[in-house]
Amino acid sequence: MREAIGGALSIQLIAIFLFIINAYLAFNVNYTKAFNVKNEIINIIEKFEGYTGDTNPNGDGGSCTNGNNACNQIADYLEQIAYPANDFQCADGFHKKLDRFCIRSVQEGYLGSTSNNSQYMGSHYEVQTFVPIAFPGLDKILPIFSQVFSVRGETSVIYSSGTNTEIQD
Repeated sequence: MREAIGGALSIQLIAIFLFIINAYLAFNVNYTKAFNVKNEIINIIEKFEGYTGDTNPNGDGGSCTNGNNACNQIADYLEQIAYPANDFQCADGFHKKLDRFCIRSVQEGYLGSTSNNSQYMGSHYEVQTFVPIAFPGLDKILPIFSQVFSVRGETSVIYSSGTNTEIQD
């Protein structure tokens, strides 16, 4: 009888160990996906010299206008890789876009000056993506998990062409 109890305890410890290893690997895969999404969004914004094509650029949500612009390119990319829409709250100053990431624009003058009188105005964009965590039941009990694990990055400064179309408040 003693060996049967010891064997059951060993099986339980092995099962717990396997669960922890699998959870760690699943988290790493999801973190890598969020990191890559953030990098691709930043690349697209820099390519189009701003987050262009949003029907509601200064608010939350919004959809993309027709045409070849940053919003459409990002939406296509997110659909292509099946990045899930999460229930998350953006940090202060950020706007939720396409229900999948957060973005904010920070205005800057030439050489980092914040003066609005500067002749060459520009802005850089800060992007925040979230690590999708989908443990059945656990994400309902602890919804804070989707807020804790996020990835942030920013573009280089995009200077104005004189029309300031890439600058958003």
